[in-house]
This record gives sequence, structure tokens and C-alpha cells, in this order.
Amino acid sequence: MLDSSVLEFGAGALALRNYLPQSCRYTPSDLVDRGVGTIVCDLNADELPVFPEHDTVVFSGVLEYVNDVPRLIKHIAPICRSIVVSYITPSAKRTKSLVRRRAHGLVNDYSDRNLRDILLRNGFDCVRESMWENHNLFLFSR
Repeated sequence: MLDSSVLEFGAGALALRNYLPQSCRYTPSDLVDRGVGTIVCDLNADELPVFPEHDTVVFSGVLEYVNDVPRLIKHIAPICRSIVVSYITPSAKRTKSLVRRRAHGLVNDYSDRNLRDILLRNGFDCVRESMWENHNLFLFSR
């Protein structure tokens, strides 16, 4: 990550910035302004802004709230070489899981395979996948 750049969607408290080398250019994005340099945007808006190029784009607990994930990934794909995703996939107890997901505001229900397919269609390969608590963690790269 030395001399690289990271665009984080759903930046919240900007915690990721604390884990990056100082030489890494960090750009936060969120629904509200998080300070200097924040790209304020709604990923469910009819029109998405043109985002500046970055080496890596991070979606940590964000895609679950996006109405049209394929549209968003297609929009983001040209500006980066890798995408990091943390996503809570629905549990095997489908009905109960879906009710719980909606109660928490989650608007989609992709399986890990569905997510990999969306990124694959946009030129990314899944180079690493793991679990952390109930989150699937993915690293996609060109």
C-alpha cells in the first residue's frame, strides 16, 4: 500500500485511515460529510458521481444497503485495480434471516457466489476470501 491510494465507501469514523501507511492517499466517502476530502454521495442515487481513480476501493458493510449492486460495481470498475468487500451473506435459515436483514435495513441478499459473479463480470478475480464473525471478506483484483 506504499504510495498507493484507497477510496473507502461508508467511511464512518475513518478508522481505516489509521491502518494505512502515511504515504497512502486515503479518500473517504459517505452519505454525510466526514471532513476534508470526503466524497459525499448516496450509492442508491439515480446518478452516481464520477469518482477519481484509486488503486483500491473498499466496501466494508456497505453493499448490503445498495439497491443495485451490479450497477454500482460496473460504475466503480473502471477507476480501480482492486476491490475489498466485507459483506454479510444471508444464513441458511433463509426466511428468518431475510426478516432480520430487512429489520436491520439491509436491502439485498447476495450469496458469496453471487458477489463473486458480479465482480467477475466486471473484470475482477476473487484472489482471497475469508470469514470474520458473520462477514464474508473478499479481495478482488484485476
